[in-house]
Amino acid sequence: MKHRILDLIYKNIGSFVSGQRICEELCISRTAVWKHIKSLNAEGYKIVSSEGKGYKLTDTPDILNDYEITRRLVKNIPVYFYERLDSTNNKAKELAQDSNDEICLVVCSIQQGGRGRMGRMFESANDKGVWCSFILKPHIEPENALLITIAAATAVAKTLETAYEIKPGIKWPNDIIIKGKKVCGILSEMNCETNSINYIILGIGINISQKPDDFTKETAMIADSMYGITGQKMLRSEIIASLCYNIQEVYSAILKGNSDEILKNWKRYTITDGEEISILKNGESISAKAIGINYQGMLIAEHENGSRKEYNSGEISIKRIKNRN
Repeated sequence: MKHRILDLIYKNIGSFVSGQRICEELCISRTAVWKHIKSLNAEGYKIVSSEGKGYKLTDTPDILNDYEITRRLVKNIPVYFYERLDSTNNKAKELAQDSNDEICLVVCSIQQGGRGRMGRMFESANDKGVWCSFILKPHIEPENALLITIAAATAVAKTLETAYEIKPGIKWPNDIIIKGKKVCGILSEMNCETNSINYIILGIGINISQKPDDFTKETAMIADSMYGITGQKMLRSEIIASLCYNIQEVYSAILKGNSDEILKNWKRYTITDGEEISILKNGESISAKAIGINYQGMLIAEHENGSRKEYNSGEISIKRIKNRN
């Protein structure tokens, strides 16, 4: 019921909604209205009351819950929200076992055990970022799964570019870089059979409003938040809703076999193509030049002897790429 009250208040944001109107439209008592308003204020909503006028939301707070996310979705998908998790990827794996949905979203406000690629820790034990995982059940061959990671990176880049009016870069395969600092990481995990995918977990962590003191010294040297870079404050629920739309768009393109669209988006945001890179494989560092990616999302690298080889994300790490932003 309190969310139905919020619906009315949001539709008239900036103006008062009379208690009588709320009572009549929702068929509840004035006492019930007052109790729900009190509960909403306790959650962080800034709703003021005025005798004879009613109730008004004075500010749009950065409150993250399933209501704030789902009310902003353009295309509805199941959303599982948790205030606190060890890892959205871990929870997504649990849910994927019983879920029949082809795509759904797991979100938390605070993630205490965030993980990055190659077992690295991902700092997310705060409520200042977007910490989420998509559960995908695509009908594609397992060898094409890397393209989903590539597509997800372009979806994140488009989301941030639209929201902040600043163009991000993608360091292959999935790091989002702005002004030389990492603002987002993506961790993809797959459960598959020989010729079919059971599910893919697409974990996405975006730094939204952290300040330098919110990072460890080591992380602050390589990472930043969107607020730290742009000075702009955005609602996490709005970023998540936009991300959902863009993920659904690129996911649809993959299911339709439209790899050209994914590669086109990649070329718009890549900061890897054309750069001299260092490939770390089996403890050996190999110098090469990044040429681009193939239709499966694998990196095409040209070695010093002129030969070319394709690499997937599990085989390499790329270092010291020149920033083009």
